[in-house]
Amino acid sequence: QALDQARSLRRSGDTAGADALAGEIARIAAARIASGQAPAAEALLAAVREITPLNPDALLYSGVCRQTAGEFAEAEELIRRSLTLAPGRADAWTNLGAVQIAQGKTVPAIESFRKAIAINPKAELALNNLGVALIKLRRDEEAESVLRAALALRREFNVAAANLALVVTRRGRAAEGLALCDEILAADPAHMDALAVRADALARLGRAEEGIATLRSALNIRPGEVTILNNLGNQLQENGRVTEAIAVYRRGLKEAGRSASVWSNLGNALTRLGQFGEAVYAYRIALECDPDMALAYSNLIVALGYQPDVSGRDLVREACAWNERFGGRLTRRFFLNERDADKRLRVGYLSGDF
Repeated sequence: QALDQARSLRRSGDTAGADALAGEIARIAAARIASGQAPAAEALLAAVREITPLNPDALLYSGVCRQTAGEFAEAEELIRRSLTLAPGRADAWTNLGAVQIAQGKTVPAIESFRKAIAINPKAELALNNLGVALIKLRRDEEAESVLRAALALRREFNVAAANLALVVTRRGRAAEGLALCDEILAADPAHMDALAVRADALARLGRAEEGIATLRSALNIRPGEVTILNNLGNQLQENGRVTEAIAVYRRGLKEAGRSASVWSNLGNALTRLGQFGEAVYAYRIALECDPDMALAYSNLIVALGYQPDVSGRDLVREACAWNERFGGRLTRRFFLNERDADKRLRVGYLSGDF
């Protein structure tokens, strides 16, 4: 009935009334998306866009439907069209960043999340997603800052708490990460990200078997959880159980064949077994899934070095491509060994095959 009323208003020349009613219908569709009814919502939104093609709500939520369906390029186009009409919407910038992340466009996603936060400094989802994007680029200090800002807005924001636990664990504060995970799991024992980070923290504290047991218990809850399978493979690999790890990674890829992290870790395990051809394949798939994965690219170059049909010139070309793409992102300060005639210490450099 509301759609018919909007059509009637449009035909009578009441464009403002039609647009206002169309916006209300689009927000009803958004509620359906949130309740898991994306296909029904998309049909409703398509009808709205026929009545008011330039309705920013309809464009935005149509983009979210496409995002839910995994059609990220189409989702990005729709959300950008919405932002052209209503550039001051923090939720639209947040959704744009999310679809950019899904396409491996991490740096543009960071800019989108920052725009959302500039519009609404209390946009907790944008803060969390910005933290995730910074984690992907290993900018952990920045990630920790924005994740703490998200938690300052809502202490029980467990998604952000789990991401913070990951960051502090990776920054060498495993005990703090473990405590954060235990706090999350006290409220939600089936929180997969918290279980995954808890296992990593335990391993860093020298309690590897407890970590592996944590991951196996998580798989009892959700047997096909890719994050858990990936982390279990990592734990097994780090404890010398490489063949077991490969089997776990392959199980993860049956669940999510486009997981860059799982492909990359599979490549690492294959490299450890000297299966360099298969490792190269795994790293290349990882980079197809996530072009911003600098570590996968550097490991690919290492594996290529063991391929008899790859020349030194090919390796140099790949190394230059890596540097062109990722070298400018390095934030760590390295020892420059500047010339100093009065310096007593002399530093020499040897090639890796010396």
